[in-house]
Amino acid sequence: MSALSSWNVVASTRTLAHERSWKYTSCGPAVRQWRCPSGTLKSVMREVLRHPRIFYEKHCRVEKGDTEQALRQLSRLYCPSSYELPESFCCEVPNAHITDQGTVSTETREVLLESQLENWQRARLDFLRSVRHSPAFLSGRWFPLLTFYPKNYAHWLMDVLPLVALLEQVKSEVSLLMPAVVRPFQRESLQLLGLAHLPMRVTDPFVQVENLIFPHSAIYSGVPRREHLIKVQKRLWKGAGVEPRLQKRIFISRSGSERRLVNESELEPLLRERGFEIIHAEKLSLTEQIRLFSQAQIIAGAHGAGIMNQLFAPQGTDIIEFFNPLFWHENNVRIAGILHQRHWHLFGRDVGGRFDTAVDVKQCRKLLDLVLEMKADETALSNQA
Repeated sequence: MSALSSWNVVASTRTLAHERSWKYTSCGPAVRQWRCPSGTLKSVMREVLRHPRIFYEKHCRVEKGDTEQALRQLSRLYCPSSYELPESFCCEVPNAHITDQGTVSTETREVLLESQLENWQRARLDFLRSVRHSPAFLSGRWFPLLTFYPKNYAHWLMDVLPLVALLEQVKSEVSLLMPAVVRPFQRESLQLLGLAHLPMRVTDPFVQVENLIFPHSAIYSGVPRREHLIKVQKRLWKGAGVEPRLQKRIFISRSGSERRLVNESELEPLLRERGFEIIHAEKLSLTEQIRLFSQAQIIAGAHGAGIMNQLFAPQGTDIIEFFNPLFWHENNVRIAGILHQRHWHLFGRDVGGRFDTAVDVKQCRKLLDLVLEMKADETALSNQA
């Protein structure tokens, strides 16, 4: 902690902007968003209700005895709830410093806590690593598109791209500050969003910027604001030249990746019989993925970055996610609620120590048939109306 003693962590950018007469633009008021529960089989819910502690011990990875965190994770999976997001804004910070993971500090050594989506107790170590470098100086006005997992496909989609909606509030010319390594899907996303014409530069671990346009849209990773996410979704559909429709049933294979479904070959006949197309998302360009998933009626697959392609799917899509009991998160449940999609899940069995998963074939068949039955009922009701 002594290395942080010369830095002051500031919780409210708005207050500091008022004191320093910085340009501060409100982009949206505080809002409350709803988290919808994930669906599953009746047999799973009976287990939750009858033996909650046993279920919790089987399906939550507890780190350092943090049972409260594990219980919160399960409650988010099964209980409807709401959460509040504060005001979104853009603030022009003169002579700001910024790390390669997006943490912003002022020239008078104040860290803007709202720039960090990760827990500060964890993020401060990265901050200290970054500030050991002598900062390069960038003249002009810069808009950062940075996150604490800069190479990760899912975090780019759910944490960074919603910031593009705030770029509309910036009336004068800016340059884009990008991760140290710009991956093809990142560059392609900017082209589809109509931003390829803007000057861009990859960041160093720590840089000083003459004028930094600090955008703030979310307080935690994986918790985007609905209006920003919808706006970016529509722009990506337009850029890819597609009209969304509920048509395709898509299964995302991870056979060539880590955290595989080890018995995927046993599931393939079930999936093909029910009209699923089996794809490897990593073999498709971003534009191809947008075009494919914009037509999705159902998306199924193991927990992983590929499921985040739900961001390109229309309202009414069903998401079926297979969880490893030791490695799962409710981000896709939350995103489904934001986009008015319906999320389902099934816990498998951990295999091999690398979070590979085996899914019970009978349970998978039951869940697929349950989802398809509900889809058929909805179609029948819609046709009657």
